[in-house]
Amino acid sequence: MMKPPIKNQSFGNLSRDSGMIEMENRSTNGHSRSASNATSCYSDDTGFNDQIYLDTTQPRRIGENCRINTKSWIILISFILSLLACLCYAYLPILVVKILQSFINIQPNGEFYNFWQQSTEPTEVGIHFFHVENPWAVENGLEKLKLKETGRYYFKQRFIREVHDFNEDNSIAMSTLVPNFVENSFGLNLFSHFSYRGINDFFTSHNQTLFINTTIRELLYGYHLNILDTAESYNNMFNKFGFDIMPTKFFPNNSFGIMNGRNGTPDGPYEMYTGFAGTQQKFGHIKTWNNKTKLNMWKKDSCNAINGTDGTIFPAGVSTTDRLDFFIPDICRSLFITFQEKSSYKGIETYLFSAPDSVLAGRHTNPDNECFCIEEDEVLAERRCVDGIFDLAGCQEGIPLIISLPHFLGADPRVTAEIEGLKPDPQKHRPELHIEPTMGLVIHGDSRLQMSIRVVPNENMNGFNKLRDELYIPIFWGYKKLGMSDETARSLKLRLFTPVKIVKFILISLIVGGLLLSIYGFFRWIIFSKKSTYFNEYDTEKAAKKLDEKMYLNSETMKMIPRIESATSDFVDSKSSSNSLIDHSRQSSALELKSLVNCVETDI
Repeated sequence: MMKPPIKNQSFGNLSRDSGMIEMENRSTNGHSRSASNATSCYSDDTGFNDQIYLDTTQPRRIGENCRINTKSWIILISFILSLLACLCYAYLPILVVKILQSFINIQPNGEFYNFWQQSTEPTEVGIHFFHVENPWAVENGLEKLKLKETGRYYFKQRFIREVHDFNEDNSIAMSTLVPNFVENSFGLNLFSHFSYRGINDFFTSHNQTLFINTTIRELLYGYHLNILDTAESYNNMFNKFGFDIMPTKFFPNNSFGIMNGRNGTPDGPYEMYTGFAGTQQKFGHIKTWNNKTKLNMWKKDSCNAINGTDGTIFPAGVSTTDRLDFFIPDICRSLFITFQEKSSYKGIETYLFSAPDSVLAGRHTNPDNECFCIEEDEVLAERRCVDGIFDLAGCQEGIPLIISLPHFLGADPRVTAEIEGLKPDPQKHRPELHIEPTMGLVIHGDSRLQMSIRVVPNENMNGFNKLRDELYIPIFWGYKKLGMSDETARSLKLRLFTPVKIVKFILISLIVGGLLLSIYGFFRWIIFSKKSTYFNEYDTEKAAKKLDEKMYLNSETMKMIPRIESATSDFVDSKSSSNSLIDHSRQSSALELKSLVNCVETDI
């Protein structure tokens, strides 16, 4: 019957302590064996072909002869590639912008130059007029102003930029030519009468009323003002005596028309940066207008500054935090737009920019607009320098023209207090631009503004002496729509956006693949770490158990040694007289027994 293994028992110089199995060498016939550093490879019932360390505090290594697993290399390389792909993906937009900045510039015979100089896509210009339904009641102070919007009357026009010179500081001198309208829409030949109001106070001296009738065509291309003919004749007479009572000619040919004098006439000249050789961040920005670096009709330099571009192009690399400025000569000031949301146009991803309320805010809402308020009287300033309107009197020779968003969108309630029939709608009336952020191109845009006139009660003038209050009478609101044709959009996507998308797809695939392999390797490491800990404990206990059993067998053998030696001695003594052959055989047996004893002692 097998006895249980001996626990915590020493034989000779053998001991076990705290998971470390140590054995002191014993010399036998000049030979020694060390168990403390001995290792061996074996295959146990767990199915793992592992290398056993008797020192269980050392980590186990998976794999025969401690070889590094090939899968570990693959996982490590995948993780590194994933990190590199992440970095490339993060810096890809910057790299693309740098490449485009070197391509998008205005240089003679350049590919972008021809695209910029002459627009191949006609721009749609539309105008909506306001019809006054109760002119007599308004003049007599009986009712509020009742309006009805009519139209749309629209045109197609193209812009041609004439380049005069390229300067050494990488700017160009150019002007924008507005050709004759290339397409008249249905409605322009209609001669339906339109209620219209007087332009200025001179009408009263000619027995003119507040509202007059005129046709749409006259309103667009010019309505002759007899009062200005009279004023001009008086001015010529006073000039002979050294007086100049009308130093400025208000309208060409003394005619007022929305498009009067604008067909085929140049706008400018401008001087703008080409985006070449260090001016990439200023690409398209206006350096001078009419040979001026700033205006001179407003109170401060901040309002007189000519900021930004002409509104058709912007520097490459537009971000959602950018404020995009552009200059509008007709209203003698710069406006700005801010990011609203991400959008798309004809399959091209764009940023939607729009004008915030602060652009036309009053001086109290936006102190930066204080310098646009031309009123010296504080009472008038409180009434007129309010939210939602911009007085052009400082820009248009004192004529009280008012700029606002259509239907006075976002205007102070005092502006619309005496008006009925307005229907402001942010979706229809707020200007917006769809900008491709990488190139800074305006893919689609709608600029929308309304023109009105301020009419003030005057008890000394017929038609003005019975007005209930100061009136802001809308004349029209118009829009200018920029768009990209389907062919141009397809070409742009094929040449620029498709290659970028392919590169992004490859980088994303590398990132995802590397992360998946890294996650797989991480969980594999956790699982095998737990198994390794279990088998370390199991193997240590198993080795200790085997050693205990071996020591038990060796101890039983050592108990037999004295009896074997005594029996051998008695046997040799009793048979000393036997023949030499038998003696030789017995002596050999005795030597073998002693050798066995020595082997047992050596094993211990």
